[in-house]
Amino acid sequence: MSSNSQLFPSCTNPGLPRGTIFEGHYSFNTGQVGKFEIIDYAFFALTLLASTIIGFSQGWLNRSNMSVEEYFTASHKMHPFPVSLSLLASFFSGVTLIGTPVEIYNYSTMTFWSGTNYLVGIGAAAYIFIPLFYQLRTVSSFEYLQMRFSRGIRTLCSTMYLFYMIAYLSFCLSAPSIAISAVTGFDMYWSSMIIGSVCTLYTAVGGMRAVIWTDTFQILVSLIGVLVLLIKSVIVVGGLGVAWESALRTGRIKFSDFRTDPALTNTVWSIVIGASTIFLSYGVNQSQVMRSQACRSLKETKMAVLGNIPGLCFFFYISCFIGLYLSTFYENCDPVKAKLIPHSSQISSLYVSDILGRTPGLQGLFVAGVVSATLSSVSSGLNSIAAVILEDYVKLYFKSHIRQDHARLLSQGVSVFFGVIVLETTYLVSGAFHLRLAALSVISLTTSPITGVFILGILIPQTNLTGAWTGLLSSIILELWIFIGKKYAPPAPWPKKAMTCVSNCNINALPNSTLVSLFRRPPPLPPSEPIRSVYHISWQWDATIAVTSCIVIGVITSFITGKQDPEETDPRLIVPLVDEVWPFYYLADETREYFRFGIVHEGKWDVQPAETISLQESPALSRRHEIDPPTTPPKISDSQPMGSLSKTRRETEV
Repeated sequence: MSSNSQLFPSCTNPGLPRGTIFEGHYSFNTGQVGKFEIIDYAFFALTLLASTIIGFSQGWLNRSNMSVEEYFTASHKMHPFPVSLSLLASFFSGVTLIGTPVEIYNYSTMTFWSGTNYLVGIGAAAYIFIPLFYQLRTVSSFEYLQMRFSRGIRTLCSTMYLFYMIAYLSFCLSAPSIAISAVTGFDMYWSSMIIGSVCTLYTAVGGMRAVIWTDTFQILVSLIGVLVLLIKSVIVVGGLGVAWESALRTGRIKFSDFRTDPALTNTVWSIVIGASTIFLSYGVNQSQVMRSQACRSLKETKMAVLGNIPGLCFFFYISCFIGLYLSTFYENCDPVKAKLIPHSSQISSLYVSDILGRTPGLQGLFVAGVVSATLSSVSSGLNSIAAVILEDYVKLYFKSHIRQDHARLLSQGVSVFFGVIVLETTYLVSGAFHLRLAALSVISLTTSPITGVFILGILIPQTNLTGAWTGLLSSIILELWIFIGKKYAPPAPWPKKAMTCVSNCNINALPNSTLVSLFRRPPPLPPSEPIRSVYHISWQWDATIAVTSCIVIGVITSFITGKQDPEETDPRLIVPLVDEVWPFYYLADETREYFRFGIVHEGKWDVQPAETISLQESPALSRRHEIDPPTTPPKISDSQPMGSLSKTRRETEV
């Protein structure tokens, strides 16, 4: 807080809060937004240059052994620490860093509850999904769906994943573009073009090792940038106590909204239960599955995945506290009402400019952190897209046996091609007012039905092919119906926004001096009523609706049409939940035996993946899988034809 700050009583209407004046060359005093200096541009450029050097060097060092297995999984030889940092870097995107403070500013601290979502998503990934994929050693996670159900389900889900990834990466790429545009005046399209091009090139050249090592560098840059902004916020605003008092005055402190109306977005139930379902997709996301398979053993894989929890919670809650400081800083001059920015999605960028722009280099350091968070998400996404195209389309439908060097070149070309598509799509989504909300909505629409069908296959052995198809299609249709209906039905009321004030704005310096009121509360929402329409259900519940409908309809259909016979289900495709997940393994033996549903898992389920088992050993797998890999890992050379990467699996005595 400035030494010249004082309580500002000009919001004189009874009951209105009193805020703090911040004197200095800030945007609400000068009407101008700070710009980049040479050293700021230098930090930004060095981040891109360092990422490029790391990515290209990995491609050069491994050029003699750049098999497809090396390109997509780093030959399963990576240490868990860089893999964990890579998983963290890709999951913590620029959308979180830019969007979370905006949510705090616009609404309330109910956003803090979102941290519980990471526990659900990562816990399920570490103990249910990732161990299964690691044992199967499938390059594409969607190959499991063919083993368990059919090729058609595999293709449909992989196609939906491609649409999801293109949209999601576009939202990720738009976050730093907004930040750069706000503080430099540089066109958003060209900033997206530069960042996306650099990311596409080093991803295409270096493969998985480039993704992991650049992610490791980039998450450290993001950490430095976030800490710089947090420390500077404490110095300028005056500490957490000042920020907390401001949030109390403006009605932002709220943690106990337990209302059960599904039309409400920011309640404990909608965030903890509804949004947690979105994060279940973490365990079946192709990008996460590929990098988790880069570890040397299943134990190290679990360590890498679980290591994400403290890191994600740290970055998320730091972003939330930055949102509190941001709200305090603009308590008496809302930048949107003052016409300093066109909409609230740019308020984080304006705050960075105000807080860090007075010290040369700091603004560029933070923007470099946002860019790093984006690069990591985009690089891992493009790498996963290349794997899906090669495994789920080229090898499945066109040419099952393809030379290693041809497969590598094809994968590199696919990365570049989809990188261009993402760049073009970024321009279309850059106008989204709520980046974090938009990104999560896309996840709900596209990945939740996929998550549902994976749960049907992995946890419910009675599910048959008809049940899987019915559940998946019903979930997709239901989500599309709700999504389209929300566009044309009368809109549901938005959550009540926090109070904002313009009493401390320098009217003479602002671009638009026709400020109507010094302080205005948003109009109150109508009283909570029973749900008026399915279209008014909050987007937080969309994923829960999709996953639940897929599972329920799939199970019912399976029992009606004749459930799957356990003897015809390969035990390696089913996770024994009662034996692997707390607290189920404390149940009595008889109870756990009942909930194994007749599936026999001999010995330890998650044994060391040191033995290679042919698909021919499993009647279920051999019926569903068209390519039988050799029983021992072959020595790979560039001139050798390749059918499928060798499948390392656990030994199961039947």
